[in-house]
Amino acid sequence: GDFLGGLFDEGYGIWSESIYSLYGENLLWVKILWDGGVGGLIGAIGGVLVYVIPFFFIIEILQDSGYLPRAAFLMDRIMHTVGVHGKSIIPMILGFGCNVPACTGCRIMETEREKKISIVLTSLIPCAAAMTVVMGLVGRYLGLSWVLFLFIINFSVILIIGRILNKTMPGTCTELIMEMHEYRMPNYNVILKQTWLRSKEFVFKALPIIIILGITLEILLIFNALEPVNLILSPIS
Repeated sequence: GDFLGGLFDEGYGIWSESIYSLYGENLLWVKILWDGGVGGLIGAIGGVLVYVIPFFFIIEILQDSGYLPRAAFLMDRIMHTVGVHGKSIIPMILGFGCNVPACTGCRIMETEREKKISIVLTSLIPCAAAMTVVMGLVGRYLGLSWVLFLFIINFSVILIIGRILNKTMPGTCTELIMEMHEYRMPNYNVILKQTWLRSKEFVFKALPIIIILGITLEILLIFNALEPVNLILSPIS
């Protein structure tokens, strides 16, 4: 992921020099479309997608080999404490790659109550981009012990919120009934296809939002609209 992300950043830097030399870097449309739109796109690909695709690939290997159903069975008792059964561990694992397809995957739950609880808890899972920031910045400047501490806090919050939702939302948790297949060698044609299908959800759902936000942020920077925010946050930033 780091290698591919570096290639995207390097390529963007080379193309930026060409664009700036042709049109100048102070043109309004260059700043908005190139720095905001294309920069946001490259940042999403180099900072997120290159980590998400390998993660989905590994998850599909585990699923096609027959391990994930067993993981759901092993986690069933623990997951009951937060109001869902063990099958919800599957979208939660996917959440470490990207929360968008992971929350979509919560539709495998049987009841609306379990779907809602699973979506809330899955959205709290640190995705690949968040883990990259935590590992890269916190791990580098503060040490791995602080990284571990942050993850412990994160999972403690997930557990507490899950217990609260389990106590306050009407209904009960259903029991887990799953068919356990034998372990088998993964079919890599199926794995590649499923990896693309999961990644496609991120590409077509999350990337447009990231591009729009990148353009919006660049416009705010151009017109100094973020100065009041920076002024307010300056004591703690």
